[in-house]
Amino acid sequence: MIKQNKDGELIFIQPQKILQEIKFLHQELPSFVYSWAWEAKCVNALEKDDWLEQISELKVKFDSFIKAAGFVKRCEVYARKPFQIGKRLFNVRLVSYGSSNRKKMHIGPNQLAHAFDKLLFDYVFAFLETPKQTAKKIQLLIERAEMRENYLQLEQLKQSQKELLGQE
Repeated sequence: MIKQNKDGELIFIQPQKILQEIKFLHQELPSFVYSWAWEAKCVNALEKDDWLEQISELKVKFDSFIKAAGFVKRCEVYARKPFQIGKRLFNVRLVSYGSSNRKKMHIGPNQLAHAFDKLLFDYVFAFLETPKQTAKKIQLLIERAEMRENYLQLEQLKQSQKELLGQE
């Protein structure tokens, strides 16, 4: 759980430290996805198979631990600014997983999401994408949001498309 001061305010790890960890990990060995390791309090680099295995383990854990709620993808958002590693720019797509009951937090606000100025809860995975990958992914997400008539997500995606890619 994230620590609180005596007034009950959350104490977050400095975002710069988390961003530096991601840069270091990516320069040493680029990975498919990055997550926050709650127990170790550090960034964790995962390959695709490891990520899929972790999602499966979390689903089993949630199904046995929290009987009334399932484990679902909660949201998928982009960080507002590109993230620079060396000379390359990446767009950061954050995907949040947790209880299907939106009012229930399993662990709390995620440190990794906080480093990118987002407030997401429980399990968050950060995908580093090139602008070309982002353009394809955002277009796919926009089409899905239109099909589901999810207008709030549609507006957020169009805003991300405008900010990150300069497209309308």
